[in-house]
Amino acid sequence: MSAALYQARRPADEGSAAGAQPLELGIVKDWLVLGPFATDDPVRDIEWAFVADEAALRPDDGEKVGALAWRRVRASIDTQSTHYTNEGTCQDFNVDFVFHYGRLDNQVAYAHTYIYSPAGGAARLSLRRAGAAAKIWVNGRPTTLNPKDWDDVHKSVVTLRRGGIGCW
Repeated sequence: MSAALYQARRPADEGSAAGAQPLELGIVKDWLVLGPFATDDPVRDIEWAFVADEAALRPDDGEKVGALAWRRVRASIDTQSTHYTNEGTCQDFNVDFVFHYGRLDNQVAYAHTYIYSPAGGAARLSLRRAGAAAKIWVNGRPTTLNPKDWDDVHKSVVTLRRGGIGCW
């Protein structure tokens, strides 16, 4: 992971890391977001595809999905709805859907980025989330997070492909 790169925009060539930037302390800061989509029950509907063929998504900034468009966002202190005062200025740089869309009751949103791994192999994923349900894909493989752990940090080991851009 120390040599991994990332970018929000779709790469021109899957095997190229041109335009990608190094991870800063292992944090992905540039993302594409899409949403929100209405749902009656996010936990029940977590397996529902609000965008066709979720596992094969390769979006780009401005690309339309119905009336919505993918939009590039940067996770920084300026794009967080919550700041921890006793634990540092802002210890987490997340895609903060509340900041971007307001309160997300009975709504779903997507975040996507591209990762380039020159060596490939196992990488530890740490994802802080607060919400009714969450699902992640790495290289087209889904993992639905336990809804009972909604206010916790999800940690897992994922496998990055060598060379090409992997999608999250």
